Amino acid sequence: APAMVSFPHFYLGDPKLREDVIGLKPDPARHETLQINMQVKKTNMYTSMSYLDEGLILPVAWIEMGVEELPQSLKSLVYHGTYTTAAIQLGLTVICVVSLIVSSICLFLLIVQRRRKPCATLKKIPAELMNTTFQSNQSEQKEFKNKNAK
Repeated sequence: APAMVSFPHFYLGDPKLREDVIGLKPDPARHETLQINMQVKKTNMYTSMSYLDEGLILPVAWIEMGVEELPQSLKSLVYHGTYTTAAIQLGLTVICVVSLIVSSICLFLLIVQRRRKPCATLKKIPAELMNTTFQSNQSEQKEFKNKNAK
């Protein structure tokens, strides 16, 4: 016989289904669960069921499932899956942005510092070298002026 599923007491079902079974009183508050039904097929093997009409649908089992309150472990799992992962994502984004800003500032300061600092410096310049350089520069300047004056 084929099995069928409906609401208990054929709640929200065709009223004809309730006419053939005595005692069915559908109640929306109690009957929004599952009911398993079987359709009657006449056979010669079971004569004790000959009084049932062909095609009659009879309720066999009523399954009621529900949870009064979610367990703390499930509440925690839902909370962490929703809020903690979002907080971690936001935290990592903030860390990345701050790191980028700090790195940019450090790079800028490094570039500025290198531009100010000379590439090579002399610790001590001998006096003879300074006089020679100064004198040679003066003589070169005089020669340049003389050439341009002509």
